[in-house]
Amino acid sequence: MSANTLRKSVPLGRAELEVLDRVREPGSPERGALHDLIGTDQDDAFSEAEGLRAIIRAGIERIEERVLFGGYAAMAKELDEEDRTYTSAARRRSVEIASRD
Repeated sequence: MSANTLRKSVPLGRAELEVLDRVREPGSPERGALHDLIGTDQDDAFSEAEGLRAIIRAGIERIEERVLFGGYAAMAKELDEEDRTYTSAARRRSVEIASRD
C-alpha cells in the first residue's frame, strides 16, 4: 500500500455484499458490466478489497461524467445568439473546405 492510500471501514448491507461477490466472480454478468464500465480484467479473480475499489472507481467515473455533462449543459445555456451564429458559420466553412479536397 502506498503512502497516499488509506483504508476505510465501510458498512455494507446484504444486497451490497451479494453484488460484490458477483462482481468478483469471473464470467458473471456483474463482472462483465464492471469490465465495460472501467476495463477490469474479466478472467482473473480479485480480492474483496480490489472488488470494492473497482466498484468505487466505476462510481467515481460516473459522477465525474455527470459533472462534466452538467458543465457542458450550463455552457450551452450561456451561449448567446452571436455565439450560435459564429459556431454555425465556422461549421459551414469547415464543411466547405472539406468538400474542396
